[in-house]
Amino acid sequence: MFVHFRETPYGLAMSLVETRRENGKVHHEHVARLGSIETPLSVAARVEFWRELHERLVQLSSRLDAEMRAKVMGAVHVRVPMVTPDEQRALQLENAKGDAATTPRPQACGRLPAD
Repeated sequence: MFVHFRETPYGLAMSLVETRRENGKVHHEHVARLGSIETPLSVAARVEFWRELHERLVQLSSRLDAEMRAKVMGAVHVRVPMVTPDEQRALQLENAKGDAATTPRPQACGRLPAD
């Protein structure tokens, strides 16, 4: 099995393909769609992509043993790097700053001034 990478106008699509030989000829069989990601790669898109890829590999656990899952993840990692802890923290900080800027501030509680 191998991961087939396909560049599209929207990004990078990945599929899992199994190779077999029949009557001396090589045949490729599509096993599963592994997902796609927009290019250029952003940290947020990579976080979502890797979360979905892990879910997809769990669904394929009846066809893939642990060694093959590791090979698939390694092949994908070459083209779509896993998010590092530093990148995750920077993304969380950026999101928190964005949330703080758009969240309305609470009004002060207390008495209204007398006329």
